[in-house]
Amino acid sequence: MNTLKTIYDKIGKTDLAKHEVQLGSLQDLQKRVEEFIVENNKVNQLTKSLDSIKLQFKQLDKKIASDFKLLRDDSEKLFKQASDLGIETKTPFQLQAKISKVYGENWDIDAINFLRK
Repeated sequence: MNTLKTIYDKIGKTDLAKHEVQLGSLQDLQKRVEEFIVENNKVNQLTKSLDSIKLQFKQLDKKIASDFKLLRDDSEKLFKQASDLGIETKTPFQLQAKISKVYGENWDIDAINFLRK
């Protein structure tokens, strides 16, 4: 009789332990799903922010490219006029060089290419 009781005790404890493991696994999975949802929401927020930044970038990128072309053309025109008149060309030349140096300086090309898409 003692042996039968021992067997029943072990079966009861094993089933209980199995249910505890299942409950613990379920709670762990629920926690991980909630963390996943929070992270997914953060990605959505970042994507929306990035869309706004990308739009602002495209507008400014188009403007600065146009401004660069105009400044370069104007400085070349002024340089040619000064040269034709025999006037000192150092300042127009320096301005041309400055424009070319500044445009795109320290730009992360990968980021620029990504934002231009």
